[in-house]
Formats: sequence, C-alpha cells, structure tokens
Amino acid sequence: MSWMVKGQDHLTVVLEQSLHNGKIAHAYLFVGPPQVGKETLAINLAQTLNCTDMTPPCGYCAPCKRIFDRKHADVSTVKRSSETDVIHRDQILDMQHSANLPPYEGKYRIYIIDGAESLSTEAASALLKNLEEPIPGVIFLLLTANEELVLPTIRSRCRRMELRPMKVDAVTKELQDVYGQDMRQAQELAGYSQGCLGRAVDAIYEPSKIESWRHSL
Repeated sequence: MSWMVKGQDHLTVVLEQSLHNGKIAHAYLFVGPPQVGKETLAINLAQTLNCTDMTPPCGYCAPCKRIFDRKHADVSTVKRSSETDVIHRDQILDMQHSANLPPYEGKYRIYIIDGAESLSTEAASALLKNLEEPIPGVIFLLLTANEELVLPTIRSRCRRMELRPMKVDAVTKELQDVYGQDMRQAQELAGYSQGCLGRAVDAIYEPSKIESWRHSL
C-alpha cells in the first residue's frame, strides 16, 4: 500500500487492518493541529476504499487519480463558508440528498467534512441523523483541529483517530528528499512547521509566512 500521508503509521496500520477485516467504520473523526495531514489521510482513505488495485491505495489507478484530482463523483468535501466561517444546514442537506443515491462510479460514497468544529447547530443536528442511521456504502470523514467544539453526540458516533505532529528530523528529511530543500532550509522550515509538514510546504511556496516567525526568535 502507498499512503501519501506522512508520520501517521500508527493510523494507516489500523486502517489497513480494518480494511482487511471488512470492519471499516461508517464515520471517522480525524483530530489534529492544522496542516498535520488530516485532509491527506481522508483522501488516502477515500482512495483505499475505491481503488481497483490489489494493494490499495495504489495511487495510479483511475479512481485513485480522480480522487486525488478532486474529480471523483463519489468523493465530496464540505467546507465552511468563506463568508461566515460556518458549515450551514443547507450544505449538509445537499450532502444527504446525494448520500441516498447509489455510488455513481465507485464502491463507496465518501463525504469529507473539513472543519467539523464549524458545523452550525442546525447543520450538526442534520448530520447526526446520518451518523445514527448509517447508510450502507456511505462513509463520513470529519476533520477537526478542535474536537472540543464538536458536539459530543457527533464525536461519540465516530471512530476517533488522532494525527500526531512529526518529529523535526523527519520533517527535515522529507523536505530534503521530496521537496529538494538544502539542509539549512529544511531545518529552518522544519522548526517553523511545529511537526506539521503541510505548514512547512506552504512556506516553501509562500516564504512570507515564515518571516514573522523568524523575527520572533
């Protein structure tokens, strides 16, 4: 199997075992700081469930590529509104409508809810119905950087998986091996990342993000 998410072997091993045993949960709560890899893990799991290769997620078959490119008809992401910073009830109702339809091109319908702590009270109540009455072939992946703000009734109906920040040395190596950073650059970015690889990668492409951090040292 080929997982894109880095530093989360304690979770990918569990997910592989669950897949092998046919015990994938109908809902997961991915918990961890911003840019630690929650969305990457969610995409990886969606690939795993819809992959056509013998060792999913292969990353190369048509479903894996379409999911990675965010073009797969059965994998959707619900994000908070840019205007209100909230996930609204209408967004959940739209999701529920499609959830009741059979998968269009894959084996499972996957719904990634990015920022589960931002669900409005009405949206959370609507989602709770799906979590209490699972639909076969439908899986919900809730991502949160602050699980205490997610309703306890929602948390209790999801399988919790905590993503841990990587060690600085591991981030440094990844930045050198994959992103072509020299030792000095990689070490500085790794320190800035606080163990969250996505934070370091963002700073490669937007160097201004690291300036204020430099001045605070």
